[in-house]
Amino acid sequence: MYAHNVISFHKDENVTPEQVLSIGREFVDHFFKNYQNLITVHQDRQHLHLHIVSNTVSFLDGHKLHQSKKDLQTQKDYTNKLCKEHGLTVAEKGKHFDGTGFKEGETIVWSKDKYNLLKNGEKKSFVLDCGLSVLETKDKSSSRDEFIDLMAERGWQTIWTEQKKHITFINEDGHKVRESTLNKTFYLNLSKEVLLNEFKRQNELRIREERKRKAERQRDERNRAYSEAESRTGHGERAAQELNNQYERADSDDDLIR
Repeated sequence: MYAHNVISFHKDENVTPEQVLSIGREFVDHFFKNYQNLITVHQDRQHLHLHIVSNTVSFLDGHKLHQSKKDLQTQKDYTNKLCKEHGLTVAEKGKHFDGTGFKEGETIVWSKDKYNLLKNGEKKSFVLDCGLSVLETKDKSSSRDEFIDLMAERGWQTIWTEQKKHITFINEDGHKVRESTLNKTFYLNLSKEVLLNEFKRQNELRIREERKRKAERQRDERNRAYSEAESRTGHGERAAQELNNQYERADSDDDLIR
């Protein structure tokens, strides 16, 4: 059995194959010095990258190599440290290579499995479907309940309780997606606080739009009434003044109600 690690550099990174090989050797000496290793630097793509293939059985004592998720994070942190020491760029979550931030909804993945899932157009990604559903639904919702109902119409049950920190979405096949997963994958900030603020904003927009439509209806009704009064009486100015007084009283009553 073997372990396979890959260290890649951005296509615009000012790095040489010799530097890449040096980083690979330092990485191996730190983590796999008691194991047989093969280090290769590849230049077959636009970006330089290296492969490290390690025999998972130690040549010293026969110890079997096991790598946990915590071990992989430690290796990542050490790789970033090596890059800094060599004067190279360290990838930052939420930012492109040039330092500019990701836009909301822009797809990013920090997992090879997720990348392959999203890249493969022949398979429908339930994570992608969930992300698109949330994006479209949150902009149409003015309350938590409306958001949950609209998500249900798209085939997603929404688990949103005060007892749990995260929101969980479950589709009809039983696949579960947390809002934190959508944030990591698509750079979306979908915390409860953010969504509630968005619902409040949408509600305020609806109120303003409704008031605008009401004002337009009243204006149309007023103009129509002026025309009808003038045609009936022949005293357009007097009739218009009387109607205007009536509408002003009605507007005043509406203001008191609001």
